[in-house]
Amino acid sequence: MKLSAHFPVEADLNAAVEEIITNEYRSLTDEQIHTLRVEKQGSAAWHQGRRNRIGGSSIGGITGNSKYSNATKSAVKMVHGGEPPDSRMMMNCQWGTQTEDAVEASFRAALDGPMWNSMDELVPGTGALDYHIEHPGMFVTNQERYCIFNASPDGILVMTRDGVEAKRFLVEYKSPASRRFYESTPEHYNAQIHFYMGIIGLAACFFVVWVGGPEGQPTKSSGNALTMDGGGGVQVKLVEFDRDFFNSMIDEGNRWFRQVYMPNRILLKRNLLRRGVLLDYDYSETKGTTDDLAVTVPAEPLFDLDRAKVIVFDTETTGLTSTASIIQMAFIALDDSGETIAERCELFQLAPGAVIDQRAYETHRISEAKCNEEGSDPRTFLVNFVQSVQALIARGGNVVAHNYKFDMRMMNQTLAAWSLPHRKRVQKMPPTTAPQVICTCKLCRPHMKKLGLLSNNKALHEYLVGPLDDSNLHDALEDTRVTTASYRAGKERGWW
Repeated sequence: MKLSAHFPVEADLNAAVEEIITNEYRSLTDEQIHTLRVEKQGSAAWHQGRRNRIGGSSIGGITGNSKYSNATKSAVKMVHGGEPPDSRMMMNCQWGTQTEDAVEASFRAALDGPMWNSMDELVPGTGALDYHIEHPGMFVTNQERYCIFNASPDGILVMTRDGVEAKRFLVEYKSPASRRFYESTPEHYNAQIHFYMGIIGLAACFFVVWVGGPEGQPTKSSGNALTMDGGGGVQVKLVEFDRDFFNSMIDEGNRWFRQVYMPNRILLKRNLLRRGVLLDYDYSETKGTTDDLAVTVPAEPLFDLDRAKVIVFDTETTGLTSTASIIQMAFIALDDSGETIAERCELFQLAPGAVIDQRAYETHRISEAKCNEEGSDPRTFLVNFVQSVQALIARGGNVVAHNYKFDMRMMNQTLAAWSLPHRKRVQKMPPTTAPQVICTCKLCRPHMKKLGLLSNNKALHEYLVGPLDDSNLHDALEDTRVTTASYRAGKERGWW
């Protein structure tokens, strides 16, 4: 799979990704791998080893196995450092740290008591049964398929027969702040323990949940689920390794790492990506694909990306319905001072099967005959426009429209009408909620409402700029010029 990008420094972003993986992730010596294995968790060396690798706490979000995170949040966190944890998250983390020794003490008590007969059945061989619990630092490897991952388990239960190792089990401790047992293993924890088992090479895990009560004093047993005095207790569940599930997470993790995280990390280092912003993509809609996630910056941008800071655009369409499409489009690019550096207007051919609604024609006076006779094939222009907008936003710029939500919908419908992959990240406008989007219609409404004025393009211009000859309105370029003037005036007033 080719990651396609066009930068003055290096055109082949895919080669840059693989070079970093080779030099940074596959170059650890056997001594370094062993050192990380025995390094105490929480140490500076341990934190350095985890840096820029996928671990157990993030694998669920990256692979769609967590309700608390997703691929986008995980990318922001790894590329930009993420956001400080909220108070509830901090409380849960502190509780988990404070209770870790108590959880293990309760697990040992369970092993020494009601679980012991079951352990004798689980561990092969004969001879005196004994155990100890290891607390490794971090498991990493140079193997290509697994080199971007790290596993830092809570513990490994080592069972012995007559002093000889017989079997190992992963041990994962949880102490919910809710002080309640889980009816079933939460999906993000299930992903975490399967990830650890696969990376370390273990066939089973004891998932230990502790909710309080006297440490190491189990009083009742029901299989492997234990209850403690004082209304608290410990619950131990044996989870067997599912290799198919593990392999699916590793495949997804590798795709995400190479196609989302690494390209954005490289762009940030090259100062081509504003801090806190990701190159626009919708990973959830393209999950499981390859080429759909290619990082694309236009080979022929429609405006100077080095100078442009704002792009203002407008569209004229065949109508207002869910099947309507764009027949005329214009944009104006502005530099940092608000001066125009590019201006363009295009008339398009009708999309296959499209007709112009009578009310739309009466508004913009663009006929089907004019589109067919004078219009151009819009596909190259539309794709270049979307990609140019994405590149501008990645550099910290803004996109402006009056009623952006409508124009964005029409853009996506037009891409679909021309059989262009508008749902792929490389051909999709940023959502209305993106902080880089400025909808002058939406943002001016509170101000105009206080004045008893409408918030349409004409009314906004007449209030902010001055009288307007509306004889040429509903031409895409003229409307874009009106919006641009209102944008400049509104910016001076601090409206956006």
